[in-house]
Amino acid sequence: MAKYVRLVRAVMTQFDEYHVEHIPREENIKADALSKFSSSEIEESSGSIYFRILKTRSIDVKLVAPIGLGISSIDPIKAHIQTGWLPNDVTEARKLAVRALRYFLINEILYKRSFAVPYLRCLRPDEARLALEEVHEGICGQHMGARP
Repeated sequence: MAKYVRLVRAVMTQFDEYHVEHIPREENIKADALSKFSSSEIEESSGSIYFRILKTRSIDVKLVAPIGLGISSIDPIKAHIQTGWLPNDVTEARKLAVRALRYFLINEILYKRSFAVPYLRCLRPDEARLALEEVHEGICGQHMGARP
């Protein structure tokens, strides 16, 4: 557990603000079920819990995606293109379906079709902030930074 605590603390330093709250086991049904499962024999689960046996320790596996990204305005469009998902509201579903016609995916990255340039890459808010910081720091070329 100490390794997991160190990992969580390291990830928490990447956030400006965070809140940690202890939830008692009796109020967290999933955690309670997992703790009971971990101390029981595999045969006792009888198919009620699905699991996967890891070949490496999970502490050694790198995080696949950053934590706490939240929902972005591009997520519904991407979900519609990937799976055909539409909101329950008929009007909103129609708007999304029409709007999604201007977008497409290349290697799981969302792009918008444009008349002026070939393709416009859609960025999440954190990606857009990073791109702007890099431009103003001069990383992307001879840009001299923001002017007052």
